[in-house]
Amino acid sequence: MNWNRPFHNVLGQVWLLTARLDATVYQASHLYEQPLYYTTGTKQTTGWVLPTVALKMNWPFMRSFAHGHGSQVLEPIVQAIAAPNMGNSATRLIPNEDSLQYEFTDSTLFSLNRYTGTDRLDGGLRANIGVHGNWTWRGHVVDFLVGESIQQHVTQNRIAYSGLSHTLSSPVARVRVSPNRYLDLTARGRYDPWRKKLEYGEGLLSVGVPIFHVNAGYIYEPVTPYYFYATNYRLNGPTDVYEKPTNEVSAGVSTSFKQYHASAFMRRALSRREFVSLGGDIGYSNDCFGLDILAIKQYTSIGGQQRNTTVLFNLTFKTIGTFGING
Repeated sequence: MNWNRPFHNVLGQVWLLTARLDATVYQASHLYEQPLYYTTGTKQTTGWVLPTVALKMNWPFMRSFAHGHGSQVLEPIVQAIAAPNMGNSATRLIPNEDSLQYEFTDSTLFSLNRYTGTDRLDGGLRANIGVHGNWTWRGHVVDFLVGESIQQHVTQNRIAYSGLSHTLSSPVARVRVSPNRYLDLTARGRYDPWRKKLEYGEGLLSVGVPIFHVNAGYIYEPVTPYYFYATNYRLNGPTDVYEKPTNEVSAGVSTSFKQYHASAFMRRALSRREFVSLGGDIGYSNDCFGLDILAIKQYTSIGGQQRNTTVLFNLTFKTIGTFGING
């Protein structure tokens, strides 16, 4: 359950009060298998309840320039979050199918939960601070965000290089430059001031028009996080592949013409000299329905899912929803 109450004051501050309740009950067996490796194999019933209260304040300062054809925004952002400390979920016989990675970047800086799913949740007393800026003029855009997180409890849920190994987090930042509507450049990262190393870095390039569009990217991390659970880390620690840095490049092309669209993409790990995934999509849509055929080949083993090829047929009715068939 989630309740939001936005309000503002005469100073121009925009506030958001959030009250949230997450409750989960599991009945699971085979907990000794990947990615949990618990020592029990019996059926277990577990669960948790997590109430969360958060208050966020945005205070945008804005002015016009370039003879009224541009605007500048400087926006401090502050957020306080209060919730019970979740402790170390890895010892509580709680399954984990969707939260193998903790994602602390600029895009999740003000999120109540930074895990990729809901099998693991953020708890404890914490605060987030940041500054957002935007310059827009005559079709040009420069946008940035920089910030940090402060936490009372440093839990053991997160694997190494999460950016939250200390009370004061590693700073995160993003900058986006778009000189025109055909080109977009984005760079984001997270820097560890204690190790004096870059914990996470990503660059994205997007160029083209709807009839032909190209995107490319590069990502770096000191480890390969989705290999942490490849072997029984409780007995032997993570596998050697986990210790290899992530150096991945990605590329994709897409096209759309009237009701038809198609795309293809690839990801390749430079450090491991192998593809991570390949895929493509072809589809048709109109005002009533849409049909997409997707093919994805996965080369890595992630959370118990071995290398495989998947074909998906998605049929979308605009007033009902999407129905998928896994081939």
